[in-house]
Amino acid sequence: MIELIFLVVVVWMLTIDRTINITEIGGSKNFHLSDGASFKMYKTMEEAGASGEALRIFVNMEDRLLEIEKNSVCSGVPRTMEVSSISRQIKERFPAFDFSYHNNHIKQTSEPSRLINKKIRC
Repeated sequence: MIELIFLVVVVWMLTIDRTINITEIGGSKNFHLSDGASFKMYKTMEEAGASGEALRIFVNMEDRLLEIEKNSVCSGVPRTMEVSSISRQIKERFPAFDFSYHNNHIKQTSEPSRLINKKIRC
């Protein structure tokens, strides 16, 4: 009986959604794909006094950028223009912050067949 319970627990642990991560914040679903950079930026913006609305906008835009990156890798279709456009919009909306980490995400979408961002799982 104990072996059966142990087996059930092991199977359950293996099937848990591994995208649940402490780096998810404010309704984001993809912050884990930035290996903590998006979460760190959120915290930096929060500490700098960004409003709740500004933080919500950042989370939505950043999450979309990361979602497109993942979709690009999983489909094998470059989506550089879309990701570059969203990155530019984020930089224009929040000019006081350094979003240079976006370059890795842009590079990944330009070369979707080459796995640059090892956090992406299809």
